[in-house]
Amino acid sequence: DIPFTSAGTDVSAISYGSFFKRAVKAAVAGSRELTSGLDYDYLEGRWFGLWAYTDILPATATGSTAGLLDVSMRETDGPFAVRYRGYIDIPAAGVYTFHGPDEYINNTCAPGYDLRVYVDGEEWCLGQVWHGRGQWSVPLEKGLHRFMVTFADARARDVENQRVDLWRGYPDPRTTWRGIAPTLEVSGPGLVRQAVPREWLKR
Repeated sequence: DIPFTSAGTDVSAISYGSFFKRAVKAAVAGSRELTSGLDYDYLEGRWFGLWAYTDILPATATGSTAGLLDVSMRETDGPFAVRYRGYIDIPAAGVYTFHGPDEYINNTCAPGYDLRVYVDGEEWCLGQVWHGRGQWSVPLEKGLHRFMVTFADARARDVENQRVDLWRGYPDPRTTWRGIAPTLEVSGPGLVRQAVPREWLKR
């Protein structure tokens, strides 16, 4: 017999998956005239409140943006969040897969932020490692679908000199991700994995 080691060098870790057949999500009906981009709600407050309730907390300010996960509206050096709202215009019917940022799902560092994605009111709970390896596949009809992304950031504005004052030294400046904002990617029929195209975003 081959002994099992915690390092996984003699025996590989156990992997498993669950697969579900799902009905395609219908596109939003209606002839409302839309423009490019997304609406946003900007929020400030205590980190744990933003982490838990960015989807429903009242906004500090509102506006619109051309791109997803634009954080240029940030006004504080404290914790903040942005709620991006609008529609995603799917170019062809099929199964589309959203891919979480590597720093968030692979445990290579502490991301220092929270990210959640909603399509037609359904939330992708973007957990680390175990939840589909950071992927969410959704069958979508061609056309418009309600789309919301929430991003809550605990880090200081200066990503090279992080605060350690939120909770027991969190976020630790030695291990916290130093990027400004993450990138949400998508792949689908005839579409290689890439950042969600700006031309798909409508408001």
